[in-house]
Parts: sequence; C-alpha cells; structure tokens
Amino acid sequence: MSNRSTLTSFYYKKTTNIRVSTLLKICDYLEIELLELIGFMPLKKSKEKKL
Repeated sequence: MSNRSTLTSFYYKKTTNIRVSTLLKICDYLEIELLELIGFMPLKKSKEKKL
C-alpha cells in the first residue's frame, strides 16, 4: 500500500489495522506526539453497574 493510500484509508476510517511504525512516521512528519494523533472513543456508552 502506498503512503497516500494508507493515509486516505486511515482518514476515511476504511482500515481496521495500522502499524505503530506508520503512526510514528506520521507523527514525526507532523512534529506531534502520538497522543495528539490518536484518541479513544468508546463505540457505546457503558452503563455503570450497580452493586
């Protein structure tokens, strides 16, 4: 996969896997930290379990 197609797939959320080395190269190019590039968003809101 070329660099452009990798970024395009990542941008449009068409990829399910991306290598950490690829993410680090993107961060290096943009001069940002990895945490600035990625974040965690749960698919569903979790309900608190009552004990």
